[in-house]
Amino acid sequence: MKLIIALLAQWSGIGTVDGRGKLNGSVASKNKGGNYWRTKVTPTNPRSAAQSQVRSNMSYVSRAWKELDAVDRDAWNSIADSFPYTNIFGETKTLSGFAFWTKLNMNKMQNGSGTLYDMPPTMDGPVGLTLGAVEIVATGDQFDVNLTGTASGNSTWVFASKPVSNGVGATPSGMKFIKFVSGVTTTIDIFAAYTAIFGSLPAAGTKKIFVGIVSCNNTSSLTNVMTSVGTIVQ
Repeated sequence: MKLIIALLAQWSGIGTVDGRGKLNGSVASKNKGGNYWRTKVTPTNPRSAAQSQVRSNMSYVSRAWKELDAVDRDAWNSIADSFPYTNIFGETKTLSGFAFWTKLNMNKMQNGSGTLYDMPPTMDGPVGLTLGAVEIVATGDQFDVNLTGTASGNSTWVFASKPVSNGVGATPSGMKFIKFVSGVTTTIDIFAAYTAIFGSLPAAGTKKIFVGIVSCNNTSSLTNVMTSVGTIVQ
């Protein structure tokens, strides 16, 4: 007979005074406020086609890094120091060579352009690229992201948030990839791609949507994320 103990509990004359683990649909735990019971919740895992593809790409990129020889890995470790980024606390940080390699190649695989094994001979970012106005017209099926300063050979990834309250000031978490555009462009229409993910746009004036872009040149050098906010109009 196999016996599995899922709950460890301490008892007194008045009942349970301490416990850890799960029992049926409940979980016993403890925090600074004392002991408590909560309902056991299984995290959602939609296993969508897009989610599965991202996981597959990540596995492939991780394996590919191991195939690089020591010289190539050292080169990626060195070049990563030249591309610091600013985190949400305003601190300047740098990625490891592996993280920098992963960041570039995940974006390349997302647009179907394969894996970059050799470190690019030049890592200059796109020149003068600016994210301009975001135009959202609910009744006109319009959701345009305007760019200025795009250079030949650039590619752009567009991300966006779900519609949020007009009172939200900071860029929300959970922004999703919406669309990839290759080549020179000044306006990116993301209406169809956005509504396929988040559904219909809300009524004018009720919500706003945060939009972010990342762009790279033909050597796969990435810009920092640039964000803008679009207010929905009728």
